[in-house]
Amino acid sequence: MEAICRVNLAWSHPLLRLSRLTHATVIRAHATNQPALLADPDLTDRADRGHQTLAYPAGHPDLLLARAVAHQIITSEEAELIAFTRLEGVPLSSYCRRRGLLYCTALKRRQRAETALYQALQQEELSSDL
Repeated sequence: MEAICRVNLAWSHPLLRLSRLTHATVIRAHATNQPALLADPDLTDRADRGHQTLAYPAGHPDLLLARAVAHQIITSEEAELIAFTRLEGVPLSSYCRRRGLLYCTALKRRQRAETALYQALQQEELSSDL
């Protein structure tokens, strides 16, 4: 009933929105465990649990992106995409509208670029010269 009161019939696809609102309300109502805060990764000792941690290079994240472009790990467009959407907090949908890109295309590009960065950090390709 709460979801019905919140749906505006002037919205596009009101039935879909009603369905989503109802689903979210049911999930909240039947949640048995309250969400808990995650432990601070800097305060937990991962070595004792067998987890591998990444050694991030010192410096600003923009410098890391610039170094990755210089090493041809990612392209300058991918670095710009990561910088705007991850570092500056620009929503991916807004970035896509400004650049004339499809959301799915930009999302996949960002995922591939972040995977390439992750692998480069794991293999210490960027750590030595920052």
